[in-house]
Amino acid sequence: MPDPTVNEADLKEGARNCVLNYSGVGPGENVLVWIDRDEPPEPGVAEAMIEAAEEAGATVTLLQDRAPEFRLGERMSAATEAALQASHSVIQLLPLLNVASIDNIHILRCLFEYDLRITACMTPTRALLASEWARYPIEIARTIMRKSAGLVQDAEFHMTESTGTDIRGRLKAWPDGAGFSGGGKLRGGAWIFFPFGNVALYPAPPVNGRIVFETWEGTAGILSEPVDLLIKDQRVVQCSGGEEARWFNDMMKRYPNADYCCEITWGISPVVSLQEGLKQRACDTLLYRHAGVYHIGFGLWPFEGIWSDFHWDGGGLKPTLDHAGQRVIDAGRLLILDDPEVREVAAKYGDPDALLAEVP
Repeated sequence: MPDPTVNEADLKEGARNCVLNYSGVGPGENVLVWIDRDEPPEPGVAEAMIEAAEEAGATVTLLQDRAPEFRLGERMSAATEAALQASHSVIQLLPLLNVASIDNIHILRCLFEYDLRITACMTPTRALLASEWARYPIEIARTIMRKSAGLVQDAEFHMTESTGTDIRGRLKAWPDGAGFSGGGKLRGGAWIFFPFGNVALYPAPPVNGRIVFETWEGTAGILSEPVDLLIKDQRVVQCSGGEEARWFNDMMKRYPNADYCCEITWGISPVVSLQEGLKQRACDTLLYRHAGVYHIGFGLWPFEGIWSDFHWDGGGLKPTLDHAGQRVIDAGRLLILDDPEVREVAAKYGDPDALLAEVP
């Protein structure tokens, strides 16, 4: 039964925001709405996306199949790849634990080979699609993304946290902020999350130090025993902790280059709930988009680094991040939210204190 507490107008507004402002769907395009056969989105979610795409003048196809487990290198079926190839835009509505299809080498190949763009939606429930996060004014979101991109340089970073994390390296900026600048209509070959947002970067070798993860993809909430990693020259040389650490040690034996530190990322959205994120096993959705929360990935990184069939993340809630001679995050507070331009744009839509306040 549809959730009676969700406002239908809000649901449709969230879908239009995705289709128009993230996917950039236009008249005459072929749009594929991709859902998992075994774990589909809640009733009304895919339908709202289809309606919004048809309103934009697109021809829409609904694909239902068993999606591969992207993070572990599984390959999509031939029929699924053919459906992707025939599409201009894919609106991916897969389970939260399987949202990050960009971490799969076969999806990356499709983005290179076909004139295709993918929007990976973190809104499989009616409540999420109707949420303030999904309906957040795109101008504010793009300004936060653009200003965040503008901070990043090919320069040193230093991240610490009270957990014991103390890691240093050099971030490699995307050219002209590509990848998270929020610049409007996507080109073919593009891949984006909906809703926004984070800053995801490749750390150029070498990365060195200690990382103590209090959250871990696949586990809800704060870990009962942190995953404690020692990193030397980009590689994990020691991994200790509880069940999650033992699993990661096994994956590093099983998958070539699973020990490679490939990603430094921090959340930039004030309107995704931290507490709701902590309830999810899929940390790399709500939780890791919350402003000031960080995560670090191992294994495959799109377009840079080295090849792997594996990608996994862990993170923390209150880092302090210094980069290129300036403080970016101060004990979990994302300082870009205090930027005068961000506040000026937010003021067009209401009280900037309310619009930029972090949802607990």
